[in-house]
Amino acid sequence: MASSIEIDYIIFDFEGAIYDITLSELSKVLQKLEKIDGSSKIIVTVAARADRFGIHTAHSELDDFIELSESFTNLGFCLVAGNSAYLNEVEKSKSVFEIVDLSQYISDRSSNSLDIFIGTESCMNPTLGILQNLSENGYKHNYIPFVLKSETSVKETEIIRNQFDREFNFALYAPYLYTNSENGITKKLCEYILRRKKAQCDLGLTHLNCDELTKLEKSDDKNNLLRNYAENLSLYGDFNTISNEITTLHKNGFNIIVGLTLNDDLKQILTLKRACLRANKLLRVAKQESTTASAW
Repeated sequence: MASSIEIDYIIFDFEGAIYDITLSELSKVLQKLEKIDGSSKIIVTVAARADRFGIHTAHSELDDFIELSESFTNLGFCLVAGNSAYLNEVEKSKSVFEIVDLSQYISDRSSNSLDIFIGTESCMNPTLGILQNLSENGYKHNYIPFVLKSETSVKETEIIRNQFDREFNFALYAPYLYTNSENGITKKLCEYILRRKKAQCDLGLTHLNCDELTKLEKSDDKNNLLRNYAENLSLYGDFNTISNEITTLHKNGFNIIVGLTLNDDLKQILTLKRACLRANKLLRVAKQESTTASAW
């Protein structure tokens, strides 16, 4: 569906082995894109701490994905440490710096030039380590720092810009909902908000538990906190609200907007694309172009 409306990137997220796209499924998606001459690039998320992508085993599942990328030049990777919500206890105990070795592993085994997103969530120092290695040894692939929408998003890009004498494309990830009403937005975003450790602390929760949401909403202070998190972590509202916020994000250096649609229908994706196109039009004088992506 996303490829039929010329979305630039289709990103398959990491949500644990039960839900992740399999090699067979990914191969079918790539074959279908090839048949319809689709221009979308497919990005598969690889969690450095997940056992299935372990690079110190005799044969990592990652090897199969890398081999597939040799046949399909529109396949790339998104490297993340892996959110603890999707990891078992052994995986959680691994260092987030595993992502540095993962980056090198993919680079050493890929002959094609790939688009490689680097997730910065809880991973800024490892991300800087990856980029430092690249600055010293050369940029074989197109590396894209990938930032979660939050109150610190712009600061993260500034840290990277200030350390490296190179222009990066920056991608921003946000749950996305085109809506004319704010009613129910915190319910839709509850699990996403509570995967953030700071949110758990601020809201007085010791674990991810959306059953507490009704209680939180009855407290004005907690409800305001929830709404603030919803606003800071996501893109939602009517068309003008969304396009204006994307314009601001572009001005702050984000030229790839990755929207995780909270309602799975075509209208949501079309509106995100229209909002990005409108932002491009508003910024054309400054010659800032953006691309659109959809996460699944």
